[in-house]
Amino acid sequence: MIASIAVGIVLAAVGMYGLAASRNLVRLLISVEVVVVGTIIALAPAFQAAPSVGLWALVLLISMAAGEVAIIGALIYRAYYLTKTTDLDQLRAGREK
Repeated sequence: MIASIAVGIVLAAVGMYGLAASRNLVRLLISVEVVVVGTIIALAPAFQAAPSVGLWALVLLISMAAGEVAIIGALIYRAYYLTKTTDLDQLRAGREK
């Protein structure tokens, strides 16, 4: 139980570092997903306390993560189609022109 909380916290911390350090939109999306997975793993012991509630919470979290990937992935694809880059700094510089 403690191990799953520790692994979840480490994954969430790695994802937060990826969010802070990366300038690529695809890497930012992957970092957000690592944070979501870390949160799910850290909450796993709470899901074991009430299995039926835990199952529905897990289904809700996974479906929210899948929807998030679909929407943000489409936005990244559109940004790449228009600008031919996924670098956040270049996208911001293009907007200021």
